[in-house]
Amino acid sequence: MSRESLEWLNANTLIGFTEKRGTAWHYRASMQAEEPNHYPGPIPVDDVKRRLFGWEALSSPVYVEDPRGGLAQVPGRQAIVRSDNGHVMGIFSDGYEPHPYVEWLINTVSRLLDADLSIGSAGLLKGGAVAWVSVEVPENVVTPEGVEFRPPPVRGDLL
Repeated sequence: MSRESLEWLNANTLIGFTEKRGTAWHYRASMQAEEPNHYPGPIPVDDVKRRLFGWEALSSPVYVEDPRGGLAQVPGRQAIVRSDNGHVMGIFSDGYEPHPYVEWLINTVSRLLDADLSIGSAGLLKGGAVAWVSVEVPENVVTPEGVEFRPPPVRGDLL
């Protein structure tokens, strides 16, 4: 289960290797936009960048209404907002630095894996305040006894 709506999950998650595992529990064909969010094989890195991470986390001052009816800036605090839709993802101290998802969840993982990146799933939660990318082996594993299974993904999350 998820706190996110079915509409959100169908628009803001990408699911790969469906040829090997089937569709996600939240998949609804009627809620898919122009591009489906399920892929028979690995999810292309460019699709994750374009469809999920094509915006920046920006710092914005925080204001409160003062008793005289004006606005007063809150010292030492900042809001982190999405550049594409203005959604406030959280209020943080001035020292907080957002972690760009493309840099940390795609580029860093890609460098660690020598560019053999097979993305099994990726998504945004909490309006984009939380993101994940899971990395998987492209093929199922067969034990010496002949049991075929899909190893669990390695997942990176950022908040």
